[in-house]
Amino acid sequence: GAGAAEALVQCLLQNPSHPHALANYSDALAEIGKPTVVVLLKALENIAEPRRPEDIYLLESIVDLLGRQHDRRAAGPILEQLAKLNGASKRNPDRQFAHCCESAKLLIHRILIDLGEKGGLEDLLETLGDGRKRVRDGVVAALTGLGDRRALVPLVRLYDIEEHVSYSGAQFIKEAIREISRREK
Repeated sequence: GAGAAEALVQCLLQNPSHPHALANYSDALAEIGKPTVVVLLKALENIAEPRRPEDIYLLESIVDLLGRQHDRRAAGPILEQLAKLNGASKRNPDRQFAHCCESAKLLIHRILIDLGEKGGLEDLLETLGDGRKRVRDGVVAALTGLGDRRALVPLVRLYDIEEHVSYSGAQFIKEAIREISRREK
């Protein structure tokens, strides 16, 4: 139970770049289940701001494991990881690193929505911007999940851009606009 989870998390934190370590330890922790939540929350709290893609993968693995447990206690600590990723992305100009940060943030937003947490809305709205540049598909899906009307105007602008690039992308945005509008009534 919890003792095994603690030992596995400790090994994971000490050897995050070891080949297959993330997958193997993550699988073992997933098998243990609920007893891992407290141990993972403690580990997440102690993870510093990422400096390398490997750090981001570790953070993603822990967040993903917490998300699979569907434990509301994890919402706040998971939400705090957005600030770490935003800070890391601003300090490191490398495009691959920024891409890793964006990917991790989208995972975090999906998990937060699954947990019923709306605290990441401001970060999503900032990512969407004013709707005058294309964004990753996951941003639109996350905004749809939250259903906040503040996303409507940027989504309409984004639809106009996407319509000339990708029919399926434009349709997805149109459905997001409809869903958010429906919820607001």
